[in-house]
Amino acid sequence: MIQGYSEAILDGIVTDKEELQKYLALIQNRISDLSRLTSDLFELSQLESRSKAFDFQKISLSDLLSKLDKKFRYDVQNAGLHFHITSTESAGICLSIDIFQIERVFSNLVYNAIKHTKEGSVTVQWSKRNQHIVFEVADTGSGIAPDDLPFLFNRLYTGAKSRNSSAKGSGLGLAIAKEIVEYHGGEIWVESVANQGSTFRFSLEYTLQ
Repeated sequence: MIQGYSEAILDGIVTDKEELQKYLALIQNRISDLSRLTSDLFELSQLESRSKAFDFQKISLSDLLSKLDKKFRYDVQNAGLHFHITSTESAGICLSIDIFQIERVFSNLVYNAIKHTKEGSVTVQWSKRNQHIVFEVADTGSGIAPDDLPFLFNRLYTGAKSRNSSAKGSGLGLAIAKEIVEYHGGEIWVESVANQGSTFRFSLEYTLQ
């Protein structure tokens, strides 16, 4: 597309000043998309090879939930959706995580939920499972086609209903989220029914204060 726009300008096909500005803006947008894609691919490669440095810190579960509430409530409600976050009975539970990276995982899941939910709610909740906390991001949106589910966390997969496209269709959002969770020693998975919403879950080890 960049080549086509550039050739149109160089060949003199585009002469109108307003039309020229439009073509230049399109070129700039495509270059920005490529830059994001290149950056995401490089980061994914670092994550897959475990060469990316993580800054693990201890944080209480209650503090993490409070951060998530402040980070996402406005955006979810601004999209016309209800936002629910479960923070009860979290006292005394701690996680050793890279807070920035885990917030990126939640960002991918929450903003994809917003993108695919026209009405209803986005819910963040957690539960204990053995020595892990299982976080859950659920929505009441369009759901995911069964054919897409097995490939959802693959790099560059952009199926018709894929949630792996938060970075403007790069197909790397969920692949990066998966690597971040696995870097923390956890797992990530999804359950969904078309037109009935989706529930993404991932696990992290926890300790008690």
